[in-house]
Amino acid sequence: MKRLFAASLLVFVCICASAQSIVGSHFFEIGGGINLFGLIASHGGPDRELGPGVFFEYRYAFAEHFDVGGQLNFKCGKGHPEEMGLGFQTSEFFDNQVALKAVADYNICPSRLASPYIGIGAGTGFMFSKLLENNQINHYPYGIVGGRIGIQVWRFRIALECDFALKHGLSSEETSTALNLSFTF
Repeated sequence: MKRLFAASLLVFVCICASAQSIVGSHFFEIGGGINLFGLIASHGGPDRELGPGVFFEYRYAFAEHFDVGGQLNFKCGKGHPEEMGLGFQTSEFFDNQVALKAVADYNICPSRLASPYIGIGAGTGFMFSKLLENNQINHYPYGIVGGRIGIQVWRFRIALECDFALKHGLSSEETSTALNLSFTF
């Protein structure tokens, strides 16, 4: 076990030591993943199914460890009836979320092969919610602030993102968590 740990540590150090300067580079990224709307143990949380999401992102590396850019994403998911605390059940619904946010990443160990990173983002989103019972569509805007953590291996990135929706305070219905896999070119 100690040898495996030592070998893994040696590989990680070698990868980090081979860091290349990427200042001034432009990155375009396209990806997709799975997402879940809502905060656990809150309205909009566990009653939602996992749904697909796709996104396009542009980033510019203005320093060796920092890059900034923008992300356009689309997420969707289906919800089930739940008790709203008002004495009645809501209809099944289908949510579509479109969001545009500015992002900034700190690349912990920039290199050609692997680079772990953490980042933040802020922007705006629009939720389209369709009640399946009567096809009623509700739509409304809200603000987004969130964080992400991930690793880029060669040109593939895998990240865990959590976007908190702000609409008259924290809104659990539009808040989403996503696990994304993307390709950078």
